[in-house]
Amino acid sequence: MNFKQKILDLVGISKRANKLKSGSDTVIKEIQSRKACIVFIANDASLETIKKFSDKCNFYDITYITIFNTCELSNIIGKENIKLLSISDKGLSKTIIENYLKYKEDKVNEG
Repeated sequence: MNFKQKILDLVGISKRANKLKSGSDTVIKEIQSRKACIVFIANDASLETIKKFSDKCNFYDITYITIFNTCELSNIIGKENIKLLSISDKGLSKTIIENYLKYKEDKVNEG
């Protein structure tokens, strides 16, 4: 099963449900206000961006995912050059995290 695609589909659902935010300033505000339930950081973002947002997520105890690149994140929401996304829906975030854990388990089993 392609858990990575399932995660992307769920991100698309969160966009249609108006529970998705993008952009550095907006995502920081979502994290600091504890509205963000999960954050996506593009794996091809600058090291500074990855560190800044992973540190923020760790401090506020918010799960973050870095398995997608800028192109994948951009395509799913229909905007260009998207490096950061946050989702504020708890139910969707929980399902995304479950699929992310299955994805990681599959990667480990692949070898």
